[in-house]
Amino acid sequence: MSRSILTVTGAGDIGMGTLSPTNRLQVYCDIDTAIHASSAAPAVAYFKNIAAADHCGVYAECNNAPYYGYGGYFRGGRIGAFGIADTSGTGYRYGVAGTARGGSMNNRGVYGEALGDEGTKYGIYGFASGAGENCGVFGTAIGGTTNWAGYFDGNGYFSGDVGIGTTSPTNRLDVRLSYPAGDYGGHNSVLFK
Repeated sequence: MSRSILTVTGAGDIGMGTLSPTNRLQVYCDIDTAIHASSAAPAVAYFKNIAAADHCGVYAECNNAPYYGYGGYFRGGRIGAFGIADTSGTGYRYGVAGTARGGSMNNRGVYGEALGDEGTKYGIYGFASGAGENCGVFGTAIGGTTNWAGYFDGNGYFSGDVGIGTTSPTNRLDVRLSYPAGDYGGHNSVLFK
């Protein structure tokens, strides 16, 4: 790529490190951080997309190859990355959404890891509050040979009633199964070993 200290095109595009910018501000650098900003103000930078469409306030992309690249890296003393979606109206809102797809690798839409020497660590922590039905953690799995909506490698703790085959359990473990009329052969409601 051709280099320059500063280029301004006739269309008003500004380039740093490039002679042919195609965006309002385009910076290219291959030996150091392209843009470095620091501030003591509440926010170092503010981005707002005012288009009435499903666009991005910030779009980041890194090396799109197996085992390489972070689209975004955030670090904080209390919260590394914080997302909020609070518009009015119906439909779905996602504070944080993640998608991993393609290839024969192990894909994780959202991955959480908590480490430390003291205190309680939660790899992923879910909390739901409000009117209606609340679900702290919800999982769905479809399309595979085996589908686990939830898979736990370790102990499980439930402070309330647990329902299998029912969304309104009335006992600590409430198992309810239904079969076609007359089809009871070979089925166990509850199996203890």
